[in-house]
Amino acid sequence: MDEKIVLEIKTPRTGLETPESMAQMFTSLASIKSPSLLFKKTEIPLCFEILTIHQTLHFLAVVPVNYQSFVESQILSQYPKAIITTSKDPLQEVDLTSKVNFGQMKLQHNYIYPLKIYKDFADVDPLSSLLGILSKLEMDDVALVQFVLVPSGSGWQGAGRRAIEQKGKPVKEGEVKSDPFGLQTYQTQITDKIAFPGFKIGIRLLVKSNNSALLGLIGATFTSFNNPNGNSMGLEKPSFWQKGGMLRAIIDRSASFVPKYQYLNILEVATLYHFPSEKLINIPNITWSKTILSEPPENLPVAINFNEEAKKQVNFFAKTDYKGKPTTFGILKNDRRRHVYIIGKTGTGKSTMLMNMAINDIRNGEGVGVIDPHGETAETLLEFVPSYRVNDVIYFNPSDTDYPFHLNPLEITDPSQKDIIASGIVAIFYKLFAQSWGPRLEYILRNTILTLLEVPNSTLLQIPELLTNAHFRNKAVDQITDPVVKAFWKNEFDKMSENFRNEAVSPILNKVGQFLSSQIIRNIVGHPKSTINLEDIMNNKKILILNLSQGRMGEDNAALLGAMLITKLQLAAMHRVNIPEEEREDFYLYVDEFQNFATTSFIKILSEARKYKLNLILANQYIKQVDETIRAAIFGNVGTMMTFLIGAEDADLIAKEFSERFKPEDLLALGNFQIIIKMAINNLTSTPFFAQSLPLPQSRTQSKDKVIKVSRERYARPVPSALPSSPQSPLLPQSNKPVEIRDTAHLKQPVSNPQSPQRSRNPQHGDNQHPRNNQGGKPQQSQPTQQPNKPLEIRDTARPQNAQQSQPILRPQSPLSPQPSQHSTQPQTVFNAAVVKTQTTPLEVVK
Repeated sequence: MDEKIVLEIKTPRTGLETPESMAQMFTSLASIKSPSLLFKKTEIPLCFEILTIHQTLHFLAVVPVNYQSFVESQILSQYPKAIITTSKDPLQEVDLTSKVNFGQMKLQHNYIYPLKIYKDFADVDPLSSLLGILSKLEMDDVALVQFVLVPSGSGWQGAGRRAIEQKGKPVKEGEVKSDPFGLQTYQTQITDKIAFPGFKIGIRLLVKSNNSALLGLIGATFTSFNNPNGNSMGLEKPSFWQKGGMLRAIIDRSASFVPKYQYLNILEVATLYHFPSEKLINIPNITWSKTILSEPPENLPVAINFNEEAKKQVNFFAKTDYKGKPTTFGILKNDRRRHVYIIGKTGTGKSTMLMNMAINDIRNGEGVGVIDPHGETAETLLEFVPSYRVNDVIYFNPSDTDYPFHLNPLEITDPSQKDIIASGIVAIFYKLFAQSWGPRLEYILRNTILTLLEVPNSTLLQIPELLTNAHFRNKAVDQITDPVVKAFWKNEFDKMSENFRNEAVSPILNKVGQFLSSQIIRNIVGHPKSTINLEDIMNNKKILILNLSQGRMGEDNAALLGAMLITKLQLAAMHRVNIPEEEREDFYLYVDEFQNFATTSFIKILSEARKYKLNLILANQYIKQVDETIRAAIFGNVGTMMTFLIGAEDADLIAKEFSERFKPEDLLALGNFQIIIKMAINNLTSTPFFAQSLPLPQSRTQSKDKVIKVSRERYARPVPSALPSSPQSPLLPQSNKPVEIRDTAHLKQPVSNPQSPQRSRNPQHGDNQHPRNNQGGKPQQSQPTQQPNKPLEIRDTARPQNAQQSQPILRPQSPLSPQPSQHSTQPQTVFNAAVVKTQTTPLEVVK
């Protein structure tokens, strides 16, 4: 059975077309010739349907996929203002196992006798009676009127000619056997019928309703087509043995059970089925389209103008009526550097649009990044990765707690970017806690991050330690090269009273601790070395897919990770300044529901990243989700903007962006997968025009499991419980290894020297004990006051599983409870947030 596609056709309520327009369209469809297989013709059924579901009337066409373009072109040639969209088969969503009745309408006399045609109905639309009852069904009722048309050539017309010639004499089987009305009387009508091409036709009715009489009531409306001087129709129900087969034929839209000798010409078919116009404006619940007059630009990048090689420079994502024909079009690579913004209500087609564009890029060998806050888009994309690009994919699923990836926001490759990194991280926390933000909080947090950026191998886990542990803080401050930051700690922070300091740092500990207390977040950000290199991903055109399913990891955690990744991508893009512009590879970053991750990094990317070839494709549901400064950056910098169906408030604003060519009511009338777009074409902005987004490709690969496996092996690290039992090098960047903050200046040789004396880790003495010397085993006293410039070292001290485990000094305490310092006779306040007492990445402070 040929694969079929479902098309929904919507016409404007002000349309002036008559059934005659439909007859012209059917004339073209009747010319389709059935292919033959071994000299046996195969029938090509074209189905036109009227469906009532959820108290809404839909006009549908279900045709073989290879005839889709032809049928669409013929519809638009007669109904130029019609909007045609593809949709899922609505019958697949209906339970047809109970309360279902069906049958078919059959001619009561030989097919050469005509039914009434639209010219016989004067000023009344022939469908008024049928649509009247279909528009008044209950919410749970479903009703389908299905016309199965089989193009049949001209053979059927011969029976009429012979009947006229023989004047009622016997003819062959299936032709005229009797003359119920007197052939001479109706010779003109028969002549008129066979003068036009026609179809073999099946007219099927199906209802699902608690009203057992509904099928008969719908069938009774067909009496309005009875010709008192010609033919009539009656409802025929299938026998018990026929029920299963006929129901399957209705669902499959097959030609089975179509009466063998039932032919109607194009005028009769157009009378029975035509798209609605202004004469049906009083029928409720019809799905109308809004009249949208728009011509696409002449220089639109349409598929027919490119050869296969040139098509790789275009991302095709929609189709429009271009020069009278439905044509697929896309956006050129150079124009994508001005970014793309998509807005639309949930369920209107935004995610499908993003997936289509991303799949196109993946297949064309482009560098792609996708940040998905729902998870469905990320998982679907894995099904479209070609086998030859499996090794290019970095798939991160943070909810995969056994094999997390590592992303250290404080990892720095270019010291000149310290201020940018600090600003980016502060902006992330500001976005998440804007309602409780203050200048003092930002001031302390910024200096904290700037300090950790100067301490090698720092992570976000050291934020609470820096603020609450005086010994650690003093060692860190000694390494600061920025005099302003050093002065903050020496002249401001250390001179605060204990109560004032508690009050100042508690908000930071609470906010940072909210994230670092999450095992998912700790496993990702608590490691000095990231397992991914974003510069490598961008420069080598790899595929980065980030699955930030909020349902699995929480909305705030997803927002934190997404914003951190975008900030690091911005830094990686800016680092391309050292690469000649012509050698920079384009990288396309797709962000669905981008308001969840929108920080000031977006403003920087929108305004400056074009020259670095980091190209954004952003999507969200409504404008108020976005901060005003970012909104201004979008409208001021984006080259291509498209809108699906949106709300009234957004429609007023977006209509102004479209130069008022489209009114707000036009934007409110869009259906699913319909867009109005103004796009960049050759660095110029086009006038807005109407288009329809494309469905996902039919062909999918079998690479999903392999992609996940390869990505896991390359970029993820197992947590300790998942590690093999064989000893691991303590310097390998494995997950969840304890971090030791070590004062190494008192040692005779550098720590990296294998001859350096090693500290004893006797668990009986705990981690607060002094190391013993090699001779007497007595404590070796350190002299911190004699060595003011002792370097601070953060070391990876994980041991094999059979090694003696260390005990972290830090113990659970109230975030606000003071305790005496281990390293000073003066009382110090130590805050121990939930994050500090983690078992997966404990902090060890060693004198």
